[in-house]
Amino acid sequence: MLCIVKPFFFFSYFLSFTLTTMKKRQNCHGIKNTRVEEIMMLSLSNDCHGIKNNKVDELPEHIMMLILSKLDLVGLHSFSAVCKSWQSIAIAAMKLREFHLQPQPPWVLLSFIGAYSHIAFYSFSHGKIFRLESPRQAYDAEFLGSNWGWLIMAGDKAYSFLLNPFTRKLIELPPQSTLPDYPCPLGLILDNRIQKAILSSPPVLDDCVIIAIYDDRYLAFCKPGEEMWTTFPTYRFDLEDIIFYDGKLYAITKQCGLRLVELDPHPRITNCNIAPPLEEDIRHPYMEVMSVHLVESLGELLMVIRYVIYVYSVCFPTSMFKIFKLDEKGRSWIKVKDLGDQMLFIGTSTGCSLSACDFPGFRRNCIYFTEENRLPVSLYGWKAILFHLENNRIEHIKTFGRNCCCSRPIWFTPYLSREGGGI
Repeated sequence: MLCIVKPFFFFSYFLSFTLTTMKKRQNCHGIKNTRVEEIMMLSLSNDCHGIKNNKVDELPEHIMMLILSKLDLVGLHSFSAVCKSWQSIAIAAMKLREFHLQPQPPWVLLSFIGAYSHIAFYSFSHGKIFRLESPRQAYDAEFLGSNWGWLIMAGDKAYSFLLNPFTRKLIELPPQSTLPDYPCPLGLILDNRIQKAILSSPPVLDDCVIIAIYDDRYLAFCKPGEEMWTTFPTYRFDLEDIIFYDGKLYAITKQCGLRLVELDPHPRITNCNIAPPLEEDIRHPYMEVMSVHLVESLGELLMVIRYVIYVYSVCFPTSMFKIFKLDEKGRSWIKVKDLGDQMLFIGTSTGCSLSACDFPGFRRNCIYFTEENRLPVSLYGWKAILFHLENNRIEHIKTFGRNCCCSRPIWFTPYLSREGGGI
């Protein structure tokens, strides 16, 4: 179980949480004169009138389904823990094609020193850490990326694999030894050569492809079950991020150059001929570009640039972000000054954009980011930061202790489709 709450408090907690959530969503969207509260309370009071002795397992079936339809993944597990009959109802509901859990914001995925047998998730919505037992192959493994509800990981001796943390299903990837050897910066020899990886689709589907940035920003790909990685021509592309957008695969360089990545019939990377942002829009008097990220938001492709301050070759934590939107017709990038109600989640894993209206407690027009700078980890641990686009303000919203520095924390969102190999 991810989370267990006391059965006697669950029903009242659910009702309070549901009505509060509805209120906040209505206020965010400007909806007025609704009777959601009255309808909910009337339905519950009418249907629960005949229940005696607080026997919550005797609630009518349609009320139970109403409860389930308002829950996220943590709520589903809490629901299942109330009693055996509720657990049976939850299992039956999950088998229905029309059943869907509420969407949820990403969790921060953590690994703790001395607790290799578990993978931990921090939920900002619940303010808690949840733990799941992991297979032995995942002990002390490093997180390389996450999307479609799967983790891309590298374990001992760079043994790479995909893992569904809920079903514990594991799919092996080709050995990293099948990647070509290139000179490594500063002569470093790394067990894990992959910097970042993404999935094109859930790995149980036939068309799934894993794309990886490895070594000094080279690119490779494979399919589940293959024995070797396929690489591109031996040219350093200096790639920072990759994304599937509008049916195509794109990559971005640290110089903000957009590249089209083609896998068939022959692997190749071509210049999209999109003019980079104006120099005055990118340059900062006392900050340097640390990383460049791609994320889709409301059907548009965004480029997010992360800035840091260097003092005597020492890199300090993230100091600022800038956002640009792709203008395909104008073949250029346009600076974005306001995200509206949207919020971005950026980090090692695939970035995402969500509406803050749908998730009470989260901030609109902001960037949520997991700090990747390894320098302060030994002293302070990892940090999750919030960047306010309105006034360029950095807010440290969560610090994870020094005992959770086995791997970079990444954003993880459960994938709730049974057909795609989700939970």
